[in-house]
Amino acid sequence: PMPYAIYFTNNGHAFHMGDPAYDSAGCVRLPTAGRLALLGQPANRR
Repeated sequence: PMPYAIYFTNNGHAFHMGDPAYDSAGCVRLPTAGRLALLGQPANRR
């Protein structure tokens, strides 16, 4: 499972939490700050 996954294709590609320094098979990995910006949540909310 991918935490906070937001799929943008029918092939399983998604924005999701993860370290963007690692290679991806098509997904966009977001660090915590990126996820918070994308979802519009304040940093102190979990």
